[in-house]
Amino acid sequence: MKKIISVIAVALIAMAPPTSATAELTDCVYSAKIGGKPATLTKSGDVYSYRWDDPSSDQDYIAESVTFDGQAFKIDKASLRIDKWLNSSSFQGRFKLGRFQERVVFTCG
Repeated sequence: MKKIISVIAVALIAMAPPTSATAELTDCVYSAKIGGKPATLTKSGDVYSYRWDDPSSDQDYIAESVTFDGQAFKIDKASLRIDKWLNSSSFQGRFKLGRFQERVVFTCG
């Protein structure tokens, strides 16, 4: 009986939806709101870029360095950690810059 339960548990784990550890970002422009303003995270091949727009001024922020380790982005001095995939084209995460933290949802498209 224990063996049957173990086999069922392994099968259920294999059928689970993707998590931050298993899902992959596809080439796309992912959009979200951070601090109430539009942010875009772009993946093109192995290259990532990040932009945060301030519609009330001409001073948009374009990151100089964006790296991704499979679960978290390092965006200059900020970080964006993927907490969970909501579906194949959007993820929920935590954006941190200094003391500022915000839960965000980035969606492809």
